[in-house]
Amino acid sequence: MGVDYVLLNRAGNLIEEPWNYRDSRTRGMLERVKARISHEEIFATSGVQFMEINTLYQLLVAHERTPELLPSADCLLMIPDYLHFKLCGAQVGEFTNATTTQFFHPTRKTWSVDLLEKLGLPTAMLPEVVMPGTRLGRLLPEICERTGLHASVEVIAPATHSAYS
Repeated sequence: MGVDYVLLNRAGNLIEEPWNYRDSRTRGMLERVKARISHEEIFATSGVQFMEINTLYQLLVAHERTPELLPSADCLLMIPDYLHFKLCGAQVGEFTNATTTQFFHPTRKTWSVDLLEKLGLPTAMLPEVVMPGTRLGRLLPEICERTGLHASVEVIAPATHSAYS
């Protein structure tokens, strides 16, 4: 689930069900992107190995198949970030998982907006990125009610994937 994501509308609802990186829809996308932008340029803006399962290629396929989908998204959250959102309402991306997308800059520690724009992908949906250990907020009332947990329980962003240094 490290490279999988969800798209939310303004109300915080899923725009579509998430895809699994094992789905075959990204086959061939890596070579198609290579014809548009060099691997050197992509690597310089992400530092991530080239695999068709990466979020970058998943987004490109989604945009190609349903062009109105990404521009209609208010927020893109990686799956662990979506779980945090469901627990406390925070719409942020955790740093270590953001690094798996192949569009997060390894030295600037920001989204590689230039790369996404060169590929024709919207960027307004990208959330703020927070470091592991960041306090995201208290449990939502409906979570407290369903679980019996106290409202003072805090959700704290763990490192959700391998970390860059």
